[in-house]
Amino acid sequence: ASRQRILSALQTKNNSPETTLFEVKPTVVQIAAHDPDVAANAAEVILERSSGQCIAIDLNLGCPQAIARKGRYGSFLHDETPQAAYDVLTKLRRTLPKEVGVTAKIRLPPTQVDAHEGKLGHEFRFVDPITIE
Repeated sequence: ASRQRILSALQTKNNSPETTLFEVKPTVVQIAAHDPDVAANAAEVILERSSGQCIAIDLNLGCPQAIARKGRYGSFLHDETPQAAYDVLTKLRRTLPKEVGVTAKIRLPPTQVDAHEGKLGHEFRFVDPITIE
């Protein structure tokens, strides 16, 4: 259902999902994924359909909702299987053109930000900006 909502949001006036219109330039598109290959394929489709207007793909590692746990993405991917998060980010960076950014958003309680500072530098070395919320 969420895939259909995304495609619907990207459709042009002629209602064709093959041709999409990004109204705002430049655009960063956030994805939620736990499988590196699926994430890379999704990112490639987004780039193709954005006609060069998508300048970065952001991996959501911050969603704390129960649906994220069920889908194995968001903060649960980062917290429970950090290697999987690393694998997705690495695959995105290796697959996408160098001019397309790969970013990540994570959510840490204020008490954990300092504790994770050194780890984040190593764990996310293939990522461009990291947003800590």
